[in-house]
Amino acid sequence: MQAFHFSLEKVLDHRKMSEEEAMRAYGQLQQTVHAQETACTALQQEKAQLLEISEHTIGRMQVQQRYVMALSNAIDEAETKLFHVKQELAASLDQVIEAQQARKVVEKLREKKFAEYSYTRQQEEQKQLDEFANRPLFS
Repeated sequence: MQAFHFSLEKVLDHRKMSEEEAMRAYGQLQQTVHAQETACTALQQEKAQLLEISEHTIGRMQVQQRYVMALSNAIDEAETKLFHVKQELAASLDQVIEAQQARKVVEKLREKKFAEYSYTRQQEEQKQLDEFANRPLFS
């Protein structure tokens, strides 16, 4: 009997590559989220430290107030960007899950076909053994 051949092997390989690409994109987005969270935290800490400093002159107080406002705006922008990146991350996770499911469908089909192949091969071997056993020893 000939060796096992799965006709959809290339489809399976393609789905595996698609899953790997989706996982790679997800990993990159995770790094982006982490970097954005770090940036938000740094801006918030800088603002908190600045608010702890008390200025005694009106000119310095005005400069400090303007800088605090600029930091608040930067924090708002960073948090908005973080929100959007987290949405992208969730969408990317959905793509990873879909890619895994697509791959698993073809893998299960491959396993089913291999089980059928093994069963057929086993039947043929048993048939050959039965024929061999039923032959007369001396002709």
